[in-house]
Amino acid sequence: MSSSAPLIYAELLSNIRQVSVIVALCEPCDSATKVELSENGKQFLLRHRGQLITLGLPSQAISGFQLQKPILGNKELSWRLPLAGQASRASIEGAQSNEVPWSAKDLPSDAEFTCRRCRAIIIEKGTIKVWKDLPSENWAEMMDFWHCHKPDIPASEKEADGSSSYRSYDAEKVAASKGYGASTRFLASSGIALIDITTFVLYPADCKNLTSSSLASATPTLAMKVFWRLVSTEEAAVLMDSDSVESIELPTEGILEIEGDLRESALWLPSSARKFKEWDVGLLARYQPKP
Repeated sequence: MSSSAPLIYAELLSNIRQVSVIVALCEPCDSATKVELSENGKQFLLRHRGQLITLGLPSQAISGFQLQKPILGNKELSWRLPLAGQASRASIEGAQSNEVPWSAKDLPSDAEFTCRRCRAIIIEKGTIKVWKDLPSENWAEMMDFWHCHKPDIPASEKEADGSSSYRSYDAEKVAASKGYGASTRFLASSGIALIDITTFVLYPADCKNLTSSSLASATPTLAMKVFWRLVSTEEAAVLMDSDSVESIELPTEGILEIEGDLRESALWLPSSARKFKEWDVGLLARYQPKP
């Protein structure tokens, strides 16, 4: 986009069934500046200084909805567009659902993995026969509350009168042998891969060419607005002690890449939308399952 081209930003507000549209102009709007919706309500059209700019909306607006005329002399304009159709539980849940790129049930045995940057094959088709989901990282702590899952005392460990012999019974060893002891480790074996939202645990011999790129797309990209800020080590320690904060451990390279994406994506937003109180505002691509 050229430096003189208007910047248009649209955001889906699913809770109130509206689409917010903000337009930032390099030159103040005049009597020739016009805005309208396409006939099907899926596109926002701006005519300004001899340019026609079209933006695909994140959701269909009511066709024929009359937009308020731009105020002469303003350089930043905004509208709220009502969504088409009636609200339904399915549509609300669909807009607010958080799909993840992969889970064990979604990955077939012929899945192939390649490097994002060089496209070299890392896992060949047919290498992984079984995909298994890793449990949540706090699963061991939760075991303290799952009393119904406490390990059974083997018959061989019971006394003649039916009571338990605690001297010869080690609950932790039994729990570990059944796969839910606090010290249990999850290890991948050949042909079996373990996954969660940020991690793949693979058997080394199943991988090859172990040595990431983005491609611009002409089609709209579903994104989510992210409020973020950098904190000091001391602030992070305080936040980690809070019950209202959930943390995800990521490699340093991944964190730096996310920070770079957030800073770069802020340039797509109007200046007034790049900060919210003490938070910086950016955009990250949101995963969307293929139909």
